[in-house]
Amino acid sequence: MNKAVKIFLPLLFCASLFTNVCSQVNDAGVWAGFGVEKQITQAFSVEFAHDSRFNENVSELRSIINEIGVNYKFDKKSQVSLFYRYFYQLQLNNQYIPGSKIYADYSYKTGVGNFDMSLRLRFQIQQKNIFVFDSDGSTRSAVRPKYSIKYKLGKTEPYLSAEAYFPVFYNGYKPLDKIRICAGIGYSFNKMHSIDLGYMVQKEYFTKNPLTDFVFQAGYKFKF
Repeated sequence: MNKAVKIFLPLLFCASLFTNVCSQVNDAGVWAGFGVEKQITQAFSVEFAHDSRFNENVSELRSIINEIGVNYKFDKKSQVSLFYRYFYQLQLNNQYIPGSKIYADYSYKTGVGNFDMSLRLRFQIQQKNIFVFDSDGSTRSAVRPKYSIKYKLGKTEPYLSAEAYFPVFYNGYKPLDKIRICAGIGYSFNKMHSIDLGYMVQKEYFTKNPLTDFVFQAGYKFKF
């Protein structure tokens, strides 16, 4: 079997399962943001990111997100990260409620020819106020594996990715929260400046009136 087929087969399989399940509610959105990463040592870096997310067919600002964290590279293939996110999210009463999230990542990447494959495992804890833990039952935890493939074409890198949300300590039956499938392209102007454009489909599961989001993504990153 051709190496390219072997590499893309897992994502194609996920996409086929993803598109075979019909949702009852559809929405279009735009996620736009930027990030700044400061390299402290060869292995250690600090990062800040902002994201604004629009939904309801890009008619309202759903979420305002700011996060800061640290990355540590064991080697060229593996890395761990720890981030804190503070956000405001629009509610049904048209008020923005603050929330917070802490997440930890382990990432591993390898390559075959011009292909780069990566697997990221994330554990997150989210709370609907500035505290990470609360007794009101609004704390939510999840494990999020993500598989990505990039193809290197000089400064340009087209990519595909698939990500799943698995709830942890959930009060009820919900083995899967949602799945994201994304295709996009990244472009590096130089070692410091890069942009990313993508299109994502996100589908909810095991909920009444599951939502499918069709999202255009745009981002800029500055490294120094």
